[in-house]
Amino acid sequence: MSSPLTTVPPRGASSLKQSNLKALEQEDLDSILLVVEDSTPELLENSQTISRKSEETEDNGPRSKSLPKNRRIFLNSHRVDNAVPLKKHSSLGIMTSPRSKSLDSKPLIREVDGYFVEKTTKSNENNHHALDIEEEFFPFLGTIYSEEFSKIDHYNFIGVDPQLGVTLVSLLVKEPEYSKVQSESNERKKLRKLESRKKNEGEDIEERRAKDFDTKAFLRNGTYETLIEYTMKVTKSGMPKAKDVLKHFKSIVPSISLIDFRLIVGPQIKYQIMNYEKLSQSNYFKFGIIYSKVGQNLESEMYSNNDPTPEFNEFLSSLGDEVILKGREGWAGGLDTQEDKDGTSILYTTVKNYEVVFHVSTMMKFVQDDEQQIQRKRHIGNDVVVIIYQQEDPNLSIENKKDDFPFSPAFISSKYNHVFIVVRRLSIESELRGTSVYRVGVIYKYGVKLFKPYLPKNQTFEVGPTFRDWLLHKCINGERSSFGAPAFAPSRQKAREGLLQTIFSTANAAFK
Repeated sequence: MSSPLTTVPPRGASSLKQSNLKALEQEDLDSILLVVEDSTPELLENSQTISRKSEETEDNGPRSKSLPKNRRIFLNSHRVDNAVPLKKHSSLGIMTSPRSKSLDSKPLIREVDGYFVEKTTKSNENNHHALDIEEEFFPFLGTIYSEEFSKIDHYNFIGVDPQLGVTLVSLLVKEPEYSKVQSESNERKKLRKLESRKKNEGEDIEERRAKDFDTKAFLRNGTYETLIEYTMKVTKSGMPKAKDVLKHFKSIVPSISLIDFRLIVGPQIKYQIMNYEKLSQSNYFKFGIIYSKVGQNLESEMYSNNDPTPEFNEFLSSLGDEVILKGREGWAGGLDTQEDKDGTSILYTTVKNYEVVFHVSTMMKFVQDDEQQIQRKRHIGNDVVVIIYQQEDPNLSIENKKDDFPFSPAFISSKYNHVFIVVRRLSIESELRGTSVYRVGVIYKYGVKLFKPYLPKNQTFEVGPTFRDWLLHKCINGERSSFGAPAFAPSRQKAREGLLQTIFSTANAAFK
């Protein structure tokens, strides 16, 4: 159980002034035209032509309105040709014009060997708001046994597969709903007929009374887990037979071959299986957040940042609550809760039944003479998923944009960091819309499977609950998917196999 939250006042995010679009429309077009898509000679020539035309009609009203329709500039999309204004989806809080491109749209991530940059496609359009804890890529189904099987009558079987090792099968047998609505009189009539047949024909009444039961079987071993639902005949007064259970499994999973497959009983079996789930599938997560300034690429530079901006603090506040570490009894992400050795506070939140702690670089202990800030790195360097927050400098000129390099994981030294989610606050879009707007990019190591929720087509979000939920689900699913990568899979499989072997040994001891 987590202790009640001890919160501190939110880190004051400065209120962002609503831009006066009318005033912007009156500005010199030369400054607005800095946001065209490319700086090719042809485009620059076209922009100069537009500027000259606007000057000729200066006295006829706002300049942007004096342009030909097919050359009109939309200030909130920063586009010259066939511009489409940015629109906010009313329910999703997502910027829905993927065509917007400006100084803000500089690539977020540099492609490097050994990593895959998540792309946006048309198929992503319906998936960016699918906010589920994704299981399809992950071969283990979490705490299904503890949440469902353990609370009602069920059966457990165990055996050994020559290739997969110890395999455990938990079975729920449920009478179909349609059979329950039969009247008692009809049921008694059937039983009388069965009794009569038994006397006349010597038939086994138990076999005759066998019914089709809805069956849910949960198979697990050290390599994978699967949940199968099917119909199986079970005698009303008896229980499923091991040979029948195995027969059904082989018809669905032909490759399975279980030796010495048998029913296991005893209260200790249930608690061992629940403990197996607890140890192999956690509901507690920790993710890193690194604050990066303009032009920073080296991790030593980013870890040394100790002066977060109000915009960064606004981003943190949108994700969770700042919680005091000292004396905390709940989930603290592995940080010291006694003597403030790792800092004084953490960023904490929950999503569904999961608890999340963010290791925020600027919240963690800063050591003045340590160039690499090992105290910060030893925690964030062990996080599987890391968010890189990039603070864009709105005053950086177009000539100096070349110094604002995209993020590259090649500069991060960690064998555990597998997923990087880059979040850049767009200064121009945020100014125009009067609220913080972020572009998001995702890059992860080879071996990590693609995971939901996918990026929206234009990779753009506004600050708020929609972005928070998307980011939290992306982080959780990213960590789970990473556990199937070569750096984690073998050790995790070995641990699961050891736990299953313990259950098998307990079952064997009960038979002796």
